[in-house]
Amino acid sequence: MGLTRRMVLKTWCYLCLFGLILTASSNIRAEDMPDPQELFQKVINSYQSVDYIGKMTMMFLGPGGRSSVSEAIVYRETPDKWRIEFIWPDEIKGRGMASVGEKRWPIKRERGTRDRRFMWHPPGRMLEEMPLKSIKLILRNYYIHILQGGSIAGRDTYMIELEPKEGGRPSRKIWVDKEKGVMLKIEHYDTQKRPVGFYTFSEIQYNPKIDESLFREPEDHDDRPLDRGPRRSERSELWDHGKGKLDIERITKEVELDLIIKAEIPAGFVLQSIESMKFGRHKNVHLKYTDGMVVVSVFQSRKRPPRPRDQDNPSPPRDDEMKDIKIDGVSGQEKQAGPVYILRWNYKKLDFTLIGELNKDSMIRIAKTLIKEAG
Repeated sequence: MGLTRRMVLKTWCYLCLFGLILTASSNIRAEDMPDPQELFQKVINSYQSVDYIGKMTMMFLGPGGRSSVSEAIVYRETPDKWRIEFIWPDEIKGRGMASVGEKRWPIKRERGTRDRRFMWHPPGRMLEEMPLKSIKLILRNYYIHILQGGSIAGRDTYMIELEPKEGGRPSRKIWVDKEKGVMLKIEHYDTQKRPVGFYTFSEIQYNPKIDESLFREPEDHDDRPLDRGPRRSERSELWDHGKGKLDIERITKEVELDLIIKAEIPAGFVLQSIESMKFGRHKNVHLKYTDGMVVVSVFQSRKRPPRPRDQDNPSPPRDDEMKDIKIDGVSGQEKQAGPVYILRWNYKKLDFTLIGELNKDSMIRIAKTLIKEAG
């Protein structure tokens, strides 16, 4: 056997051996990764069993590309107590929000002020309330990859990549504490894979002693809930996924509206809850749909007459105003607000508003389904 032939054969053997080693290592790593459903269940269980205090950094991208960055201390006590208190920037230091169950109140908020940083849902609130049905929705609608996530706040993590199986919807990356199951970091990406926000813990202490006064509601606070609209609003739950069979006839009779209610809308979004909201004399019904991770809201109300316009002194349109659009011949308005797309139209006796983190084509597809159902 010639020298060249022996060298080629020897090289080929080394390559084969190296490939076998890589394959074996890959299989070992795959076997080491937890099952996605088991890992999600561990995250949910952590919200019923793990108390903590942590320092968290948040960034959110709003309409017009405006970003909001802040740092806060987060207090969590199972099963349903949260408190977030901002420590940076200085102009909001000491302010924040606390909640016990469904009750929420601001911390040191001045009357008449509004700041979207206070309209904040605790990390993983959706996962905290997620039933097994929603986990199955995630598995049905997303490709899930579990990798080693490295160290976050001094804790070993798994990193979960959630990639939508269908285009037009956002994606997420989630870092989960291997031992505790607590989500330590989340990165949000829009429908174009652009980052639109994140939160990450830089420090975390598990099972600390927390002063119960931190979760005590002040007697003299401004009682307008931060994410529940003006004080005069009234809300009542009509149905949710955990309360048995959906009775459409009962709900439409109760709200006195000929609602369009579908158990599922494109693509893979399932009805999660229905809520009635009353602002003065005006009644609005909120249908919340989810694909397991993303929420799409459909608001329906009695059709209002159009507002008269001052033809002699028309005000110039603003960049953030709704723009006219046609949906299967039906007149409507559209608006992109950061990662959120908003679509409005009226049809027959109802006004519709559709809000979600989907792209325009996906939202119009949903609107067409509702219009067809109403026809």
